[in-house]
Amino acid sequence: MQFTQDTLVNMSQSEDTRPAKYHEVLYISKDLQEGIYIQVEEILFCVPKFVLVQGCEGLADVFAACEGSPNSVTHPCVIPDLKVVEWEALVYYQCRALRSASVTTSFPERPALERYEALLSSASRFLAESARRHAIRALEDIPESVLRPARKLYLARRYHINEWLAPALRKIISMKAKDLSPEDIANLDADAHQTYLTITQTKEKIQEWQASLLFSTPPLQHRPQCHENAVCEATWTIQWRSYAMLLHYPQERMTTMDVWSKMTAANVPEAMGDCFVQAVNALSGSNFLTKESLLVDEAVTQISQIM
Repeated sequence: MQFTQDTLVNMSQSEDTRPAKYHEVLYISKDLQEGIYIQVEEILFCVPKFVLVQGCEGLADVFAACEGSPNSVTHPCVIPDLKVVEWEALVYYQCRALRSASVTTSFPERPALERYEALLSSASRFLAESARRHAIRALEDIPESVLRPARKLYLARRYHINEWLAPALRKIISMKAKDLSPEDIANLDADAHQTYLTITQTKEKIQEWQASLLFSTPPLQHRPQCHENAVCEATWTIQWRSYAMLLHYPQERMTTMDVWSKMTAANVPEAMGDCFVQAVNALSGSNFLTKESLLVDEAVTQISQIM
């Protein structure tokens, strides 16, 4: 979305109807004649033109549109459908001159999640790619206990962060229903019922697939020097079922990739020797490792179509 006069509402205001308050940091001077006046929600911003010229990347369209018409404390450009925290985050990040100015030391402290979600929102809206990439990287560093998988799925859908979709969906699918909060469900967006249905159905498909593994031991290809085929087969069946049981461990949800990693790191059973290694390696080329990902990819496609 490119911002021009069509997307900025130039409001003519009298002294009695001007904004309730000036921004505590980004209203540089009430008497400044060479500033750009912008109103977001009920807050008035005024930043000197010389600061803006020195490097506010990606905001040229906004400032040009404001300069192209009467612009003053009583006639500010009003940016609709934008939050104060979003404009703060974008202007502070984009304007290098402001970041180096001592005035920014008094910026209000905000939680990292709020700050970078705000930057992601405004950067996406104003097509500020550098700021958008910075926000995405910063959000990726926030722990899962703060940025929960459902919220990450919401952000991925809303701001088209495709690389987040599958990982966030896998996390949600691996969670137990009792661990999903009302806020998690709300973050599934306006089509929460359809999204949640897709997640539930995918979870059931994966659980059914994992349950079937208990009763379908993969065939064993013996090494040429194996002379105890029957013993080797019996040992493999026992080993396979013990690892397949890990998929149903109640305290921790595992994927088949987790189980396979444990198998590759395990001590080789004496009764099998290299046959065990050969059998485990053969799994890497089977649907044992790909089935769950395919089911999640199908769910991602369905959820993307709901958007």
